Amino acid sequence: MHLAVSDSRIERAILSLLGRKSGFSVLTGQFGYAAEVDVRIVDQVSEHDQQRELDELTRPKLLFISSSDSETLMLDAAKAGMWSFVTVDVDPQALVDAVVALVNSTGSPLLKQLAESDSGCQAILRELSAPSTEILDAKKVPSPLSNREMQILDLIAGGESSKSVGEIVGLGEQTIKNYVLNILEKTSTRNRAHAAATAVQHGWLPKLDAI
Repeated sequence: MHLAVSDSRIERAILSLLGRKSGFSVLTGQFGYAAEVDVRIVDQVSEHDQQRELDELTRPKLLFISSSDSETLMLDAAKAGMWSFVTVDVDPQALVDAVVALVNSTGSPLLKQLAESDSGCQAILRELSAPSTEILDAKKVPSPLSNREMQILDLIAGGESSKSVGEIVGLGEQTIKNYVLNILEKTSTRNRAHAAATAVQHGWLPKLDAI
């Protein structure tokens, strides 16, 4: 077991309790990150070390020591990869039992604890149904077009012809056609409609009213 607890008082209390228990081997400090352990006890869900890839054959199960047992904190802990959850005022025997249960568990006691309440279950469902930020970020491709090219593409997406676009922006029809060719090349698209649709898909244009 590895104690990665920032509060020295909590660290000493846990070490004093678990260090005397037969069957427990407890490490503290940075050395514990390089050791193979079954459980890591932490008290900060946002700690970078808790989420980084460590040189471990088997990732330890994370037990979170929290200041309170609010479902918001529990959900945040679960999202940060915590397997189990206890509060700082946990009964000593309850802490021992939590560690033993976590070692023997094939699932997450924390998720089970959340799912046993209606509000906790609803919070989990909201998280699961929310759009993934990774998917949303993947769609945010930077536009390869200049401001003038974006202006022309916006007008094309609105159904304007090369001639009418030229009249609006004060350029000749052939110049607009040259711009369109550049737009198609930069966006790797086949035609004006494809370019407009691609721009909308990537968020370069707010909406596609007409093509």
